[in-house]
Amino acid sequence: MSARNVMALRAHTEIFDGLVAFSGNNMTLLGADVPERVSVAFQSEGNDETLAITPVIGRGFSAEEQRRGLDSGVALASYALWQSHFGGSRDALGTTFGLDAREMTLIGVLPQGYAFPYDAQLWVPTVLDPADRGGNFAVFGRMRRGVTLAACLAPALSAMRLDPVVALRND
Repeated sequence: MSARNVMALRAHTEIFDGLVAFSGNNMTLLGADVPERVSVAFQSEGNDETLAITPVIGRGFSAEEQRRGLDSGVALASYALWQSHFGGSRDALGTTFGLDAREMTLIGVLPQGYAFPYDAQLWVPTVLDPADRGGNFAVFGRMRRGVTLAACLAPALSAMRLDPVVALRND
């Protein structure tokens, strides 16, 4: 889904409690003896409300970091990467490392076994650009309680002429 369509979908606050968009890429992690290719998830704002995943140590992205996106220079690590690359030490929080040509700071570690989406090892904030009509975001939403599937699909998807692959879970 494009960033523009994600933002249009996000405007349906009567339908969704939260909406988060992800894109992914493989990047080179620097800072150890040998550079390592890792799976990186670029995460829009809305993850806390939508997926309710919080770091086991450290913290998640602040509103300001989400607003700045990748330029904020912060990242969350998977538990496995924290163990293998950062030695599993709490002292790793606040350390800097290279991610391709950028310097990043580790601010948190996500729960053991969590690698959503893309088998991610690192998560960084991304900003949705409303002018972007060609983005490639996977989008996940949390429907408000009491909203039916038909109510969700009709105004939020059909009116925008989207053809998404929709995976729904009711909880």
